[in-house]
Amino acid sequence: MAENERGAPFVALLTDFGTGDHFVAAVKGAILAIEPRATIVDITHEIGPHDIRSAGFSLWACYRDFPKGTVFVCVVDPGVGSERKRIVHSAGGYLFVAPDNGLLSFIFDQEEGETLEIEEGRYTADRISGTFDGRDVFGPVGAHLAKGVPPSSIGKRLADPQHRATGLRPVGTETAGSGLVIHIDRFGNLITNLWPADLSDGNSVEIAGTVITERRKYFGEGGSGGIFVIEGSTGLLEVASNRNSAADALGARVGDVVSIVTAESRFGQ
Repeated sequence: MAENERGAPFVALLTDFGTGDHFVAAVKGAILAIEPRATIVDITHEIGPHDIRSAGFSLWACYRDFPKGTVFVCVVDPGVGSERKRIVHSAGGYLFVAPDNGLLSFIFDQEEGETLEIEEGRYTADRISGTFDGRDVFGPVGAHLAKGVPPSSIGKRLADPQHRATGLRPVGTETAGSGLVIHIDRFGNLITNLWPADLSDGNSVEIAGTVITERRKYFGEGGSGGIFVIEGSTGLLEVASNRNSAADALGARVGDVVSIVTAESRFGQ
C-alpha cells in the first residue's frame, strides 16, 4: 500500500459532486472514520454531472502519477441504487473502486487486472441509503483497502464488467478511422481518443463539419488563434486553439465524432 512519509496510505477521490454541497465532505468523513491516517487527494469534483466518459479520461490521465498502492475512489454514478454492480479493480499496482458503469473503461484498456464485485456487509456502511453509495459503499470500501484489507475479502471475482464506455481505442478502418471527443478541458481543448500514430502525414481530422489541417508541437507555435491538432500531455491528439477555446469555435461537445480525412480524399484524388 502506498504511504506518505508518516506511513499514511493514499486515497484519491474523483467525483461529479462539486464543492457546493456536503457530499465530498461526507465521503471523506466516511473514509477517515475507518482509516484516520489516510492522506486524501482530490483529483477533481468538477466532472460534469453524470459525465462518465470525462470522468474515465480524467482518472486515466493522472493515475500513473500517483505512487503504486494508491486507492482510487471514483464516484460518477447516475445509476446509484439500481442493479448496476459496484466493483474493485486491481491493476498496475493500483486499486480502483467505482460503479460498473463504464467509468473504468480507460483503465481496462490500459491495464490488465482483476475485477471484483463488492458485496454489502462487513466493509460497507451498516445502512445503505440507496442514493449515496459514495458515502455508504465506495468510500468505506476504499478506506478498508487503504487500511490493508485484501481485495479478495471485499467481494467475488467478476469475470467481465458489464458496462464499458468509449475508452482509448478509436473505431474505424485501417485507412480512414475515426474517434471521439472524450473530454473538453477548461481551456476548451478537445481531447480525442486518437493517437499520433492514427494520423499519418498528410492526413487531417474533421470535427463538427470543419476539416483541420494544421498540426503543432506546442500551443504558441505560429501565434494565437487558428484551430490545430496537437499531441497533448497524455499522448492523445487534441484539437486546440492557442489562447482561445476550440470547443466554442467549433461548437463541439463530448461525444462528437472525430474523423480522419486522408490526403487523397481531401484533394479529390
